[in-house]
Amino acid sequence: MMEANWFEDHIPASIVERVPEKSVLEMFVGLLMLGTGAGFGVFGIVRRKRGFLAWAIPGMFLAGGLALLADRGIDRRSEHIAVVRDRIRDELSELDPVARVQVMRDALQEQFAFLKRG
Repeated sequence: MMEANWFEDHIPASIVERVPEKSVLEMFVGLLMLGTGAGFGVFGIVRRKRGFLAWAIPGMFLAGGLALLADRGIDRRSEHIAVVRDRIRDELSELDPVARVQVMRDALQEQFAFLKRG
């Protein structure tokens, strides 16, 4: 409960509206991990660290942060696909059966033509 209020107070509404609710914390942790990895990397450069761990630790934080942000992007895309799929189904259900088959046939032909070109 406390976490949700903190996010609403500190993260701009435009960002929160575009992010699925379940991914807000994931996005925040991903950004935090990216910042931590960058901070460790800069610290290693300033201190002239050259050992394996001097670069492995920032690399792990950067990779983990990127993975969390990529997962958030995939969640957002999945929700968008679901909304579009429902909208298309609603529009197809309004057509008569012959028109529906023609639209679906045309869409399939376009997709197969794209696959053949690729």
